[in-house]
Amino acid sequence: MTGAAKPYCDMSIDELEAELRQLNAHIRRSPAWSAHLGAVEDIRRDCETWLRRRRAELQGQSNAS
Repeated sequence: MTGAAKPYCDMSIDELEAELRQLNAHIRRSPAWSAHLGAVEDIRRDCETWLRRRRAELQGQSNAS
């Protein structure tokens, strides 16, 4: 949503959180009947999945120390 071509798999936790905030704001502003809304909700789910992965990776690294 930010217009950046950077894929979620290459984003940091901070970048993913910022992207998720923008997606949520976009969804709140979209009319319920918007065809675009479904696509944005799918993108948000992808972003949330990558954010969970990044947090799990970070947790795994801190447990290994």
